[in-house]
Formats: sequence, structure tokens, C-alpha cells
Amino acid sequence: MPDLAFVLHQRPYAETSALLDLLTVAEGRVVVVARGVKRRRGRWDVQLFTPLQVTYSGRHDLKTLIQAERCGEAVVLQGRQLYLGFYLNELACRLLPRDWPVPALFLEYQQALLDVTSKEVDIMETALRRYERCMVEMCGFDHLFAVEVEHGDPLDPEVSYALDPERGFRRAPSGYLGAHLLAMDKADYRDPEVRLGAKHIFRQWLHVQLKGRPLRSRELFAAGGAMKGTIE
Repeated sequence: MPDLAFVLHQRPYAETSALLDLLTVAEGRVVVVARGVKRRRGRWDVQLFTPLQVTYSGRHDLKTLIQAERCGEAVVLQGRQLYLGFYLNELACRLLPRDWPVPALFLEYQQALLDVTSKEVDIMETALRRYERCMVEMCGFDHLFAVEVEHGDPLDPEVSYALDPERGFRRAPSGYLGAHLLAMDKADYRDPEVRLGAKHIFRQWLHVQLKGRPLRSRELFAAGGAMKGTIE
């Protein structure tokens, strides 16, 4: 069955083929072999940030790409936008298990690609926070912003909370205001303080999920000196 997909990562395989990490609607992250892609580029278009309709076969971890056709306009990312695109791709490659359908993540990725091309910083940041939040839910922390971890009580808008990246939030003398966390729970990032708090929270959470291993996209970002403060 054809599926909608984006290429997350591409690397050489044998002399004329390539291994592709795909983000698909039906099966989540799928790794496929595009055989002969280096000598038959007209057969399929496997560029990054391009919506594709793909067909592949195989029952094991490594599948075979049968066909890939562009089914929409490629999202053109330049300069600092390109770093953000790499960041979106790397998070999916690093955190999303193979063959685990997450249609909501596909939709957030698709929207984030469009939003990071905006000249409005708040739109860019909101896109990243929404995507990171979807990652949080995907990894089993779907109630992260709903209840405190010690007693399971709903978060109080007037109370401050500290973050335990491996468990969730607990009451504390200072930290993140409950009202801001509840806004994050609703994906409401209109308030700059909410966006800033979410960035810090997801940074800590990702550090734990990635077991402290740095993101290559962040290293490239730091080396390029672009978009200071957005994903650092």
C-alpha cells in the first residue's frame, strides 16, 4: 500500500544504493534500501523536506523501496532554517523506534517544516515546542504537564513546580509556574515566558532521553552561529 513519507536521513549503501530513514504516516520511522538510486535518480525523488508517496516491501527491520514519487512542493530551507530542519529530522531518527505508527508526529513534523520558514520567531519557536511536546507524548510522558508526580494531583496554576526529567513535576519553592505548565499542556505558546520555559523543560527531558549524547544538528548549529537561542 502506498504511504505518505518524508526522508529523515540518507546514507550510502553498497556501490549504487542508499539507506533511507523515512517518517511515514502508516508505520512511523521505516528504514529502506533504495537500490540503484545513485545511477537511476529519475526513478524516484528522495530529497529531504519533500513530501513523498512511497511504496516499499519487506517484513524485517530493513525494507526495500519500490517506488517514491513527489506528492507536493518541497519545503526550501535556507540558512538558519536548514539547521532547524536537521534538528526535526534528527530527533525523529534518534527517538522514534522503527515501525511504530505515530500519525500525530507526522502531522506535527509536516507543519513544523512549514512554520520554520516563517520570519516570525514566535512562530518558529512554537513549531519546535509543539514537535518536541509530541516527542514527549510518544515516549510515554503524555501526562507530563497534567499532574504532579508525588501524589498525582492536578497541577495548580498558582503553585511552582520543579522538573524531574525522568518522572515529571513536583511542588517546589521556586521553578515553573503551574499556569505556564498548564498552558504547555494545551500547546498554548502565545506567552513568551511559556515558550522559554518549554524550551528549558524539553532541553532537560531530551538530555535524559538521549542519554547525554549530543545532537549533531545542535553541534552544526553552534558551529554556524545561527538562530541563537532557538534550539541550543
